[in-house]
Amino acid sequence: MLAYVLSWFVFVPMIAFHAPVQFTILASFGPCAAAIITHYLRTKNWRAFRLIGSLRRSAAAACAGVVLTVLAYVVLPALVTANPSKLHWSILISPTVYNYSTFVRWPFRGRIRLTWVCSPQTGSPV
Repeated sequence: MLAYVLSWFVFVPMIAFHAPVQFTILASFGPCAAAIITHYLRTKNWRAFRLIGSLRRSAAAACAGVVLTVLAYVVLPALVTANPSKLHWSILISPTVYNYSTFVRWPFRGRIRLTWVCSPQTGSPV
């Protein structure tokens, strides 16, 4: 409820004074401000999270990230596109498949150069 109230404190004057649409950006901070206020009222502390946690939690989060990434990009697409009984699932637990370059190179894979590949016959994009 507090998030709606904070957002409408921006929307009502915006409508009344015919303000530009860009002021809706201010209204989008209503839910965030409401979360911070209710967190403070509950804990009497402005700090929402710890910046430095324990090593055990950090390692568990890193492992969970790797598992979720493999699940999202390998297992789920394989289940959707192929017959699960014909897939070789043992390859996912083989340590020889994974090395440091698999995890170091992965975040940079999406940064490819956007170029048009043209057909030699027509010259139009393929």
